[in-house]
Amino acid sequence: AFRAPGMLEQTVPMPWGEVYLAMKQGTVDAMESPVFTVVSDKFYEVTKYYSLTRHTYPPIAWFTNLRKYQAMPADHGAVAGAVRFDLVE
Repeated sequence: AFRAPGMLEQTVPMPWGEVYLAMKQGTVDAMESPVFTVVSDKFYEVTKYYSLTRHTYPPIAWFTNLRKYQAMPADHGAVAGAVRFDLVE
């Protein structure tokens, strides 16, 4: 649990589908989530602050259709391979 002045140390487990409404209604006043989830699930609409602690690192996986990848011209495949590493650095 995180500790801050005036912050209660009580963890409230709940289904992910209920977290947005709980934050909006003030039922819970904090949550832990990676930044991309805050953006994709629009938690910025119901939260006032975000602390970028970098205490977790979500895994990133790249998937592609093997047949389509192998059918690409060699120079396109090389660019696609190089770009995926540039994007995660």
